[in-house]
Amino acid sequence: MNCICEKCGFCKIKHKKVEAGGLWYCPNALCNGPGGQWFRRTLSSYEEDEYESTHIVDEKEWKIKGQKYNEKTRIRP
Repeated sequence: MNCICEKCGFCKIKHKKVEAGGLWYCPNALCNGPGGQWFRRTLSSYEEDEYESTHIVDEKEWKIKGQKYNEKTRIRP
C-alpha cells in the first residue's frame, strides 16, 4: 500500500499529515517552521510578541519535550 505523503519544507520529514509543505501543519514537534507552532504553543516558556507576530520558547524545553513527543507518536524527523 502506497502512502500519499507530503514533505515538510522546513524539517524535511515526509508524512501523510504534513499540510501545505509544512506551512499549515507538520506533525514533527521539533519542526521549526510555522506548521510546528502547534507544539511550541504548548510549552510553558512560550511567549508571543503580538506587535512583531513572532514567538519565542526556551530551546532546551522545546528539544526535550519535542523528542519525548516524537518518540511517543513515532515521528522520526
